[in-house]
Amino acid sequence: MRRLFLVCFLAVSLLMLAASSASAAVVKDFAFVPRDHAVDITFTAPGYDAVVVSYSNSLEKGTLSLVPQDGVFSGTIILPATYPGNNVAVTIHSSKGKELMKKTYVQTALTEIPIVEKAASGRLAGVTVCVDPGHQGVAINLDEPMGPGLSGTHHTTNGQAQGTATRRKESVVVLEIGLKLRNALLEEGADVVMTREDQDTAVSNVRRSEIAKEGNADLFIRLHCDNSSNKNKRGIHIYIPLSSTYAKQVADKDTYRSYGEALFQAMSEATGVTRGGVTQNNSYVANNWATMPAFLVEMGYMSNRDDDLMLSTEEYQAKVVQGMVDGLVAVARLRGLIETDPALQ
Repeated sequence: MRRLFLVCFLAVSLLMLAASSASAAVVKDFAFVPRDHAVDITFTAPGYDAVVVSYSNSLEKGTLSLVPQDGVFSGTIILPATYPGNNVAVTIHSSKGKELMKKTYVQTALTEIPIVEKAASGRLAGVTVCVDPGHQGVAINLDEPMGPGLSGTHHTTNGQAQGTATRRKESVVVLEIGLKLRNALLEEGADVVMTREDQDTAVSNVRRSEIAKEGNADLFIRLHCDNSSNKNKRGIHIYIPLSSTYAKQVADKDTYRSYGEALFQAMSEATGVTRGGVTQNNSYVANNWATMPAFLVEMGYMSNRDDDLMLSTEEYQAKVVQGMVDGLVAVARLRGLIETDPALQ
């Protein structure tokens, strides 16, 4: 009797689970295409002749009523206040309120920044710069050696800052600025190597330094945005390596610091930001493995509302880029890669 009861119980449970799964899978073939401040969506919902799509994020929300054409629902969610590359939560209900699809995330398109032609001449002619937009949009999880001559490993994941106001991911913001920096450097006559040019490429820290080396980079600039539990903390911070074998081969401690100070000064002058400064340490794997001057630039704090908003404006991004270009010119002069400006002598 007990065995029969268990068999019946299991049978009923499986039927209930199947029914639940069937009801949860009313919407089928859901797909989306990111657009500029919009997202196109398509799906089917057999048996329904009208649905309501609800969408929301921290910046805006709304609904979209759809009817099928030839059995397919399609529409465009318009998102004028949502930043490029931001997530948007979408749910779908019947016209009578029945949930047809649980919360699913879609995303607006990233800003398109086409590459420009390299100038025949400029302040950085003959100099190769590796631009490293930090993080990425895909998962990464591994242990990496801290650096040559250093002990220990660093556990690398895709943990990153996210804007407290914009809700933008750090990887999106730094890629946006990185592509603009690439173009500005090309316009100065430099050769440019990128460690990544999209969100879908996973790059380890060691690999970033390898890309710089393989590209024969003279200078290595790494773009990041900071995060702090102190929401009032702001500023630009530049980190340079301290005592890895490669760092010592690049320059002595004081000389290396002079490179970082030159970059910080140029960025400060361009942006008007005076808070922050230069720190030498062994904390950053790609810095430690770099065989050329390496600079990890924390361009602002995404945990601070004002910094976060500024980092996504065209005007401030242009200032940050100009500061980095001017700073790299100053470092290139200190390294003897280009002639010193007579006006500075």
